[in-house]
Amino acid sequence: MDTFVDSSWYFARFACAEQDKSMLDERANYWMAVDQYIGGIEHAILHLLYSRFFQRVMVEETGLMQGVEEPFANLLTQGMVLAESYYTDASGRREWVNPADVEVQRDSKGEIVSAKRASDGTPVVFDGIGTMSKSKNNGVDPQALIDRYGADTARFYTMFASPPTNTLEWSDESVEGSYRFLRKVWDLSVRYSRAKRSRDVDRKIRFQIHAELKKANDDIERQKFNTVASACMKILNSLEDLADWDATTEEGLSILLRLLSPIAPHLTHHLWRELEFGEDIMHAPWPDPDPAALEQDEIELVVQVNGKLRGSIRVPKAADRGAIEQLALSNPNVQKFVAGQNVKKVVVVPGRLVNLVV
Repeated sequence: MDTFVDSSWYFARFACAEQDKSMLDERANYWMAVDQYIGGIEHAILHLLYSRFFQRVMVEETGLMQGVEEPFANLLTQGMVLAESYYTDASGRREWVNPADVEVQRDSKGEIVSAKRASDGTPVVFDGIGTMSKSKNNGVDPQALIDRYGADTARFYTMFASPPTNTLEWSDESVEGSYRFLRKVWDLSVRYSRAKRSRDVDRKIRFQIHAELKKANDDIERQKFNTVASACMKILNSLEDLADWDATTEEGLSILLRLLSPIAPHLTHHLWRELEFGEDIMHAPWPDPDPAALEQDEIELVVQVNGKLRGSIRVPKAADRGAIEQLALSNPNVQKFVAGQNVKKVVVVPGRLVNLVV
């Protein structure tokens, strides 16, 4: 039988794997439906379709399960990974050559000028960029990346380069960028471990860190893992902006390592112990933003002139309408668009914007 037949109901069988009298028992009713289904486009149109058919058979036709109409509660269709492909046709039939075995010359725009097999100099033909596949021999061996950069770099790159639902065009140069980021995390942690520290708190930087953490936690719920990786980079930038090693650094590093730990588990586990934050980062509580850190003395307001964006201003949170109007009118960019015209009306939307009607 086609392998899809067996794999179209195994998820229910897992709930009662040692059952030897029947396909399923009542435990399938308890565990089903599966919380999350993840697969490529072939799964979404084949395996998922077959699984829904089998679920109907198990519920409606055979009574093996009750009250579970759909096998999966949520679907994530992951994007495909693309890579360059090359072939030789000296013998009259195409022989696909792995990109790792090809030496390429490019012009100033990055376009391929010539390509040859690295081992013997045989010219090869560039066949464009397409889905990684065994048939075209254009897959990337993760072991080569792991040997050169470590497993955490390979994981971080695949998370950061694209949302999981989008197509990813593989780039060795971008892998190097991910490696540099993780080195910066390492370097900052080492410098912090050796520095003299105060118990001061930088409220501005602390706000930036907790604001990024809040967005990252929301993005995890929405499975936007690339922006979680981006948030880790922004938190690191904020920590590097600190003038002194203080309590903000300690808290920020603790948040950064925990947020990064699912993506780069080896590096973060080691640093967590070295910084004496705990014995095992995987047993540490997940970080939540502190509402007090997200409170600001100042807020940023957008300034419009006749409904068009012309600048922004920072105002004290307790500023009254008159003070906000004066700050908006004194903004240099806004003054260019007012240019001596009569301001007929000022609309202030609290916490959001100021619109000058001229």
